[in-house]
Amino acid sequence: MNALRSNARRCTLILPPVVFAMLLFLAGAAGAATVAIVIDGPTERPDTITPLIRREVADLLGSEFTVDFPADKQFVADWTLEGVRTTLQRALADPQVDVVVTLGLISSNEAAQIDRLPKPVIATVVPDATLQGFPLRDGASGRRNFTYISGLTGIDQEIATYHEVVGFRHLTVIADGVSIRSIPKLRSRIGQLSEYLDIEIAMVAAGSSVEQILAGLPAQTEAVFVAPLHRLPADGIERLAAGLVARKLPSLSMLGRSEVDAGLLMTIGGLPADDTRFARRIGLNLQRILLGEDAGRIEVGFRLGRRLVINMHTARAIGYLPRWAVLIDAERLYDEEVQAADVLTFADAMREAVVANLSYRVSEFDTLIAAEDVRSARAAWLPRLDLDLTRAQIDADRANPLLQSEKSTDARAAASQLVYSEQARSALAIAHQLEAASQAGHSATLLDTLQSASTAYLTLLRARALEAVRISNLEVTRTNLELARVRESIGASGRADVLRWETQIAGDRQQLLAAQAQRQQARTDLNRVLNRPQGKSLVPVRDGLEQALAVLGDPRFNQYVGNPVVWETFIAFSAAEAVSLSPELQQQQARVGAQQRDVLAARRAWYVPDVALSASTGNNLSRGGAGSDLTGLMLDDTSWTVALNASIPVFSGGALRARLSRAQHELARLQQQYAASAEAIEARMRAALYQVGGSYPAIELSQDAARAAGTNLELVTDSYSKGAVSVTDLIDAQDAALAAELAAAEAEYAFLIDYMEVLRARGSYDLVLEPQKVSPYYDSISDFFRERGVSPLGQ
Repeated sequence: MNALRSNARRCTLILPPVVFAMLLFLAGAAGAATVAIVIDGPTERPDTITPLIRREVADLLGSEFTVDFPADKQFVADWTLEGVRTTLQRALADPQVDVVVTLGLISSNEAAQIDRLPKPVIATVVPDATLQGFPLRDGASGRRNFTYISGLTGIDQEIATYHEVVGFRHLTVIADGVSIRSIPKLRSRIGQLSEYLDIEIAMVAAGSSVEQILAGLPAQTEAVFVAPLHRLPADGIERLAAGLVARKLPSLSMLGRSEVDAGLLMTIGGLPADDTRFARRIGLNLQRILLGEDAGRIEVGFRLGRRLVINMHTARAIGYLPRWAVLIDAERLYDEEVQAADVLTFADAMREAVVANLSYRVSEFDTLIAAEDVRSARAAWLPRLDLDLTRAQIDADRANPLLQSEKSTDARAAASQLVYSEQARSALAIAHQLEAASQAGHSATLLDTLQSASTAYLTLLRARALEAVRISNLEVTRTNLELARVRESIGASGRADVLRWETQIAGDRQQLLAAQAQRQQARTDLNRVLNRPQGKSLVPVRDGLEQALAVLGDPRFNQYVGNPVVWETFIAFSAAEAVSLSPELQQQQARVGAQQRDVLAARRAWYVPDVALSASTGNNLSRGGAGSDLTGLMLDDTSWTVALNASIPVFSGGALRARLSRAQHELARLQQQYAASAEAIEARMRAALYQVGGSYPAIELSQDAARAAGTNLELVTDSYSKGAVSVTDLIDAQDAALAAELAAAEAEYAFLIDYMEVLRARGSYDLVLEPQKVSPYYDSISDFFRERGVSPLGQ
């Protein structure tokens, strides 16, 4: 491989550029490139980056080069400056090695100190290129055979952000002792930063002992900054984090999220996606080198994701309460609010609403009251029995044996039975109809409850999706801010770009705060519908949503909506079905039936009598005083009577005529109301379907727009990083991408909410709650199409 590449370089003197490029490509493709990896020293901590590098290199170069990472070309030093230098020189001197990749801070530093490298070197651990004294010219190293990868943000920005987030007067930086010695300017930079932030910064040189690190912390330490500590044992970070928690000290990991997972308080970088991007960047650099490009001309800037990640379990343990401004876009690990939140599926929300919703519970009492009205009306047709017991005393001079003695005690029993009464018969029939109307109204309330629950659930999902878009956009803005800082640091742009992005990030944070408020409002509304404590956390999930909406995923769906002819026929079917299923129309029909019976009763009142049978018996239990002697009157103490009564009104002053006329007018009003309701229900269904007809294709269109805007943003970002476009162009592209992403997220849930309105207009949610009814539903559609003589698509 080396000989081939050497011959190709000599050919540049005599061959045209195109021929040279072809020869170089063939030379690279003809053999295998060997890559050596240099590591500062052995470590017990898991190596996650090397496998990623191997995978990305294989994906990128597999069709062009055969790239090997032999085990015997992995050079591991001994955690000393001298040992790292010796190990690096061994790798550079190895004739079988084509490219060297340094995966350690010390080895990267040492490679940067070599003015003339015999072969290409890619230095990958460069937390602060300026502090480490790395060469930089026009965005690249400018040194032959040497390139590196750096975010170019610097340790000072990390500490400044940490100070802003936590607030402290005494900071201790824990860094590997050998790494400290390998960066001579580190202590002076720390001193400058200490003066700039008006804080005191101490440094603790770390080795492989967690106990020595903790013992070395100054007593006045208020916060800890943890640099990469690869010499610690496998559980070292967990033990270090536990020791810092015991001392109630906040901590920031420079390495990233993995150490926050292990118990440190926070980090500002090291997102999981960055590892893959980092490995891919190494692969791209390697590809350019193997294609003949000088490593010194490869740009060194690498845009890192910059998002605050906080371990809330650690925060609670040390008593740290982040401000709202800090929490707004921070990722919170082990958050009690999130962990305590109930995971709620769409179907569970619908079922819970039926059981718990207060409005639905209230409507249940209407049906109970209507049932009691039926019982009350039926009671008029049942026998009635009354018992009386009377003790009376009257004035003695008015007592009379034939009428009443001065003192008497009497008992009486009376029974009556209604034989026929048009009014009572009508009242019972009307009560039954009104009970049916009440039950239909209860069904309508059920539909309203299900629509409220489904809409509130989907609205919360939408709010969470829009919040996620805002968070992602803030990440893009933060990345672009870092890019602007990189460009400023290499002189490619001025301070104005950085300030413009700082303004942009403040606005994006405000928009994110508004999105979070909308999510909380949506959560409150869903809790209200479900009759839960309104401050209770819950997490809606998309899992199961597709199953609940299986009717939309059925292959037959497009057969009935795929062109204007079948679509209009489907609308006609849906409108007819809505009229037939509507509980509102059933309620109106029951009221019409009740009024029809009232009209009939009003007509019969002219000529149908009321007939009743009654009987009673009485007994005198005791008498005394004047008029109590019945001697000679031949009267006993018991009396009885039986009567059959029939009555019919002869003249009522026009009341009967007025009652009939009023009943007829009321009937006409209810019939017109029924017709109007039927029109409104059909119109509601048609309007809902037309709305769905617009929102459904908007999903795909908005997703296409989002993909296009995202691609455009990538292109403009790349151009901005190279100075080809202005910051205004990049902001415009980002705004367009944000609008497209928001529209895509909005479109999907807007359609689902619109579809919930279709189900409400249809008068049944059985297609959501009972998936087994989907197939009969499509059978009904098929029958309707067949009756209309319309063939579905594909048939």
